[in-house]
Amino acid sequence: VSPEFHGKEAIRIRNLKKEYRKGKREKVEALKGLVFDIYEGQITALLGHSGAGKTTLLNMLSGLSLPTSGSVTIYNHTLSKMADLESISKLTGVCPQSNVQFGFLTVKE
Repeated sequence: VSPEFHGKEAIRIRNLKKEYRKGKREKVEALKGLVFDIYEGQITALLGHSGAGKTTLLNMLSGLSLPTSGSVTIYNHTLSKMADLESISKLTGVCPQSNVQFGFLTVKE
């Protein structure tokens, strides 16, 4: 990490894990042991093949889904704390990649 970003962690992800149940006994790991920081002023891209966990991570960062284990901190708000979820939802947003749903509207509208 460039020295200009030291101390400017906006998002801290530590040992993040997300499991989904598939059937009664089987579990699917969408994320396993994810660790990284995103810094204020840094442009970050998530790249990976289908099923790599990109959407799962974004859903967790926006508070739509909670991790199975590990922690996410966004500007000192902890994702696992219910009191912080409202603050986190105000700090984050997701713009999904999809076809234009309102193609008849102009940018101004």
